[in-house]
Amino acid sequence: MKTLIIILAVSSNLAWVGAFAVYPFIYVLKTGAFVKGMLYSWSLNFLGVTLMSLFIPAAIASFIPEYKQFIFSCFPEAPGIVGVLFTGWLPALIICGLALVARILIQKYRTRKLARSETDAR
Repeated sequence: MKTLIIILAVSSNLAWVGAFAVYPFIYVLKTGAFVKGMLYSWSLNFLGVTLMSLFIPAAIASFIPEYKQFIFSCFPEAPGIVGVLFTGWLPALIICGLALVARILIQKYRTRKLARSETDAR
């Protein structure tokens, strides 16, 4: 039973990281909206930490009360919510900054490739 709880904790953490990192990266890569992507990432990060620290462990502990202490030791602690509230913008800045740099590089590569193909066609 403890192995199942650990697997659930790890998989939900990975899902949370995927949500606050992958979605804003793709959003900024497609649209170039840096600030909006940062707000998405920061808010998803805050929502994920809140869910992972309070609601998901409480829901699991209500189904398996004999492992309550073990369940709460597998998940992040509640004081992490305040930390993410104030410093959650830093991962968002890094993720969206990398996406913006990738977008700029892709656009430069596409314009060079298009310019080469136009000169070759003449």
